Amino acid sequence: MPIFKQKNTKKCIIIKKNTVTLDSKHKEITETIKKDTLETLPELKRQKKQLLEFLKQDNLNISIDERLNKEDNLKEIISKIK
Repeated sequence: MPIFKQKNTKKCIIIKKNTVTLDSKHKEITETIKKDTLETLPELKRQKKQLLEFLKQDNLNISIDERLNKEDNLKEIISKIK
């Protein structure tokens, strides 16, 4: 008399993974570039212009630390724009 295995009582859990296609990735990248050019870049340019105008003025009443902080902010903005 043959011995048979019992049926498997465990349930297999299938995790459906979202597939990332080349088209979806391309669309995602183009959306981020579009967002950067339409929203982020104009804001950074505006901030840069304000800081440059502030630094061009002869502000004798501001402290050296404040001036250096403004210059550091300007450098950061310029690096973000690039």
